[in-house]
Amino acid sequence: MKQVILLIVVTLIIVITILLWKFYFHFPDATKDAFVERTKSMEKRVILIEEMNEEQLYDAIDEFIGMYKEDMDTSSLEKPFVTRYEKGFLLTFSANIDYNLFCFWVNYLVYSDKKKQERYFVYGWYPFGEVESQKESMNFSGKTIMIYIPKEDDEFDNVYIITPDNQYYKNEFAGTTKAIPPCKEQYRPKP
Repeated sequence: MKQVILLIVVTLIIVITILLWKFYFHFPDATKDAFVERTKSMEKRVILIEEMNEEQLYDAIDEFIGMYKEDMDTSSLEKPFVTRYEKGFLLTFSANIDYNLFCFWVNYLVYSDKKKQERYFVYGWYPFGEVESQKESMNFSGKTIMIYIPKEDDEFDNVYIITPDNQYYKNEFAGTTKAIPPCKEQYRPKP
């Protein structure tokens, strides 16, 4: 009986080693390097979405990409990396994603289910570098801003911004970002 168990354990170890060798160690170095770089860069820009199931989320992602793929630079329009997170999902984007496109993602995900009467809870965190901040009307350089849409909003074509020091802004997709009075929402740390 002990010999049978030992034989099974040894067989399992050999099979696992072969699978690891085949599927992990056997990738070309360029593939591994690209995966490592993408993972590092994706730690920066995330969207948290709650109260949406996995099928709805993937449908929304595919619809968004389908809508914009003809009009946008394909290097910045890529599928986010999706992981489960507490009561929802985290969408992680590479450093290539443009600030305005990231805001469009947040807005679209809030309103993505046309049949649903209520909105999904969607929060995005976008770290601003110096170059990005110079392109925008407000100076967010060195700050990771939180982007969301409050429940009271009825304009559908904007997002709201909170800085870590609780400064509030409204980004209208017509191209203006303006300071607004404080709202109920407070800045939350990035998950």
